Amino acid sequence: MAPNKKQNRKRNEGLIELLGHLEQGAEKVVRRFVEKAEESSRDLRENILDLAGKVRKEKMGDFSHLLDQILEKARAIEFGRFNSDTLIREAKKNLEGLVEKIQSSDLAHRALAKAVETKGQVFSALSIPTEEDVTRLSRKITVLEKRVNKLTRKAA
Repeated sequence: MAPNKKQNRKRNEGLIELLGHLEQGAEKVVRRFVEKAEESSRDLRENILDLAGKVRKEKMGDFSHLLDQILEKARAIEFGRFNSDTLIREAKKNLEGLVEKIQSSDLAHRALAKAVETKGQVFSALSIPTEEDVTRLSRKITVLEKRVNKLTRKAA
């Protein structure tokens, strides 16, 4: 083999080895980023669900208290010719329907959407990559792999 070919082969082998190390390092970084992103996402989701549960309990407590007060007053009123038990049952049913409507309102949905938006801002502030960042880095790794394969074929 000519001296130039030997030098080129050694140089290519060195480049291939370097690219291999770079690829391994990049994969480690990507895995670490993904793990951190998943961990942060889980923590944020747990905190949001916990907060939503606390708000829901607080609001349900308020409605239950209001319902109890209404029922107490209804019992205290003399209804004359009306059946007080029937009126109390209807009032309770109507109030429970109101509570269900409030619970199914878009307030919870808007809060969740705002939490997702906030999550993106927190990730950005903490320099945690987004799914888009990880995808972009993955594409770069694929391009590097193709280059390494191409150099390997040329060297052979």
